[in-house]
Amino acid sequence: MSFINKKEDVIDIELTQHGKELLARGSFKPAYYAFFDDDIIYDVKYAATAEHQNNAEKRIKDAIRLNSVHTAMGAESRNTEKAEKVKEGLASEFEKINKYTDHVEREKLLQYPLCNIELGSQKSPHFLIQSLGSKIKNTGNVNYLTQSYTPAKIPQLNIDAQYELKVNLIPTNESNNDMIDDEVFIDLMSSRVEFLDGTTVEVEEENILIDIQEFNVPYREENFELEIFVATRQNGSNEEIFVPLEDHGLIEGFFEINIDNSIEGANIEKDNSKNYYGTNSKE
Repeated sequence: MSFINKKEDVIDIELTQHGKELLARGSFKPAYYAFFDDDIIYDVKYAATAEHQNNAEKRIKDAIRLNSVHTAMGAESRNTEKAEKVKEGLASEFEKINKYTDHVEREKLLQYPLCNIELGSQKSPHFLIQSLGSKIKNTGNVNYLTQSYTPAKIPQLNIDAQYELKVNLIPTNESNNDMIDDEVFIDLMSSRVEFLDGTTVEVEEENILIDIQEFNVPYREENFELEIFVATRQNGSNEEIFVPLEDHGLIEGFFEINIDNSIEGANIEKDNSKNYYGTNSKE
């Protein structure tokens, strides 16, 4: 463990183990950055102490800072875990390097990103989530999920979509044994399939359709990130763990995700307004 010398160091940058692997293969191409304030305590009441509000600014500026931590797992632990997975057949000895870093290690290193707020706004950013299909089952207060590797509180909204299969085996058309010469096409992938004798198979769908809006933040074309995880259990454990689903083919097989530009006929509003602090632009 070492500390930053504020008299000599202006900025401290460390590549993570995953970043070093990408750099060694010539694939390290950073595209964006983010700021975090994990090592700052703004209100000391969360550290079981007290101080005058006017002293908080000086304390934060003068506080000792640790040097950048580039790994959340020791080399020995990493190799041991990899060897166990290979032995159990859960991983290959020679794996293709992944474009994205391991989500567990990423969330251990940095947990509290600094977010943007709309210029001149006195209100905190917040989300408005509406279910336009199957109803949200939560009642009362929102439940939170906290995994063992990170103390982050993840709000949970539970939706149980019901799909009912209706089969009608009563023929409504007269059938005979004559061969049908005409080409007949039956779409077996549609929600309702009707056969030549009039029998039907129908699926009543209760789709999950969610509308998510974020308020009091700068309105830009690309200002959000969507991560999809699969809940699973490993080695017979009853504890659920969440593994990121990064295969775009699987994601497209389960979900249909649209953004503003992919919705036909969507009107993109432009609103330029000035205030005392600057200019707001919405597109």
